[in-house]
Order: sequence, then structure tokens, then C-alpha cells
Amino acid sequence: MYDNVRREIAKLAEELPKGYGTFDSNGKPVIVSQLDGLDWFSWATNLLRARGRAKEKAALRAQLSRSSGDDNGGGRIYELVAALDAGPV
Repeated sequence: MYDNVRREIAKLAEELPKGYGTFDSNGKPVIVSQLDGLDWFSWATNLLRARGRAKEKAALRAQLSRSSGDDNGGGRIYELVAALDAGPV
């Protein structure tokens, strides 16, 4: 299943502009990354699985919870990261 998710994210990443970003409900940027969607997904999930780094994880979780709607107009990768962080899929 994880391979299917990675393929879907790769497909979304190809459609998104360079860099990954999300916005809040007022249209203000929340996540602003130079990484493309797939690389950002890998970075975010690796951070959340890593030992320690509590402050970085808390900051990412806050960004995930503030993000709203489509990310860069292409999908909702941040919602997938939040779902994977919440527990087994």
C-alpha cells in the first residue's frame, strides 16, 4: 500500500509548481518549502518517525493543523502526512 501512496504523491508532485506549500483558511502561507511535494512528504514523514526532535515535530504538527484546502492547487499531501502521523492507515 505504501508504494501506491508514493506513486500517487509522485504524480501530484509532477503537477505541482516547484516547491511545496500550503495555506491557511485566509489564504496565508503556512508551509513554505523548496522541496517538491514528494520530497517534502518524505522529509515530513521521516521527521515524525524520528526519535526526539520534539520542537520540530510540534512545529510541523501545528503547520499541518493550520493548513486548509488544496496545497499549491494540486492535492492535499499535508492531510496524508497528518493521517499517517495519527496512526496506522
